[in-house]
Amino acid sequence: MLVDDAAIRKALRDYLTEKVTLDSAWRFSDASGLIEEGVLDSTGAVELVEFLQEKFSIRIAEEEVTADNLDSIDRLSQFVAAKLQERLGA
Repeated sequence: MLVDDAAIRKALRDYLTEKVTLDSAWRFSDASGLIEEGVLDSTGAVELVEFLQEKFSIRIAEEEVTADNLDSIDRLSQFVAAKLQERLGA
């Protein structure tokens, strides 16, 4: 099974648009810093991790909850893809 980057990005964008960003006029790119731009606070990060674990059936360790992994759709997509590959043993 291949990891579908486009599907991961769509799921992330949909989640962030529906659950996190209250201002529907605000637009962000895949490289936008979600923490830096105030889209994601500590509570939002916890909720995002819960979403990722449920949506993609992955486990995220506490030490993996970092800006390096969570601060943009680009980083999130890479992180989720790596966790999926790890889970699939590829």
